[in-house]
Amino acid sequence: ALKLSENNLEGSIPTSVFRLSALTELDLQSNDIAFSFDEIDQAVSLTTLYLSLTGLESIDGIGRAKNLKVFHSTNNKLSTIPYDLYDVTSLEKIYLNYNNIGGRLSGSLKKLSKLEELYLMHNQLTGQIPSGIGGLNNIRVLGLTENNFEGTLPVELENLRTIEVLSIQREGGTDGQAAGG
Repeated sequence: ALKLSENNLEGSIPTSVFRLSALTELDLQSNDIAFSFDEIDQAVSLTTLYLSLTGLESIDGIGRAKNLKVFHSTNNKLSTIPYDLYDVTSLEKIYLNYNNIGGRLSGSLKKLSKLEELYLMHNQLTGQIPSGIGGLNNIRVLGLTENNFEGTLPVELENLRTIEVLSIQREGGTDGQAAGG
């Protein structure tokens, strides 16, 4: 593990860090860094990646992290979820709270069949919650509160047999006042 959180790091993290063949965890939280997913496919042992509070604006290229199980990118400046995130089928936990992620949540979410925890609270997601969410057979925690979803809940939610926490209340996204304070 390489744990560099809260070290006042600035600038670009060299992608050569992914050449560390035994690297299982990379923690860069709470640093003002630029991060690229180029060469992440070389990090064959990497299972956990912490990028929260780094100012990250994009996670494009994350699809090359084929063995990633845990991904943290909360309190950043993300505006979209790239389609290639759904190619990381090894993911078990995703934390994308407190960003500015807009648009619709993709039905491709069902490709993440190993997913146990999904946190997308306090973003700007719109549209209806996709029916594909019912395909998350291992999901225990589904946090979707404080977004701008519309319509009815998909009946496929009844397929979530392992669910322990289902949090979808309140609208509002990133403007806490719109959510009632």
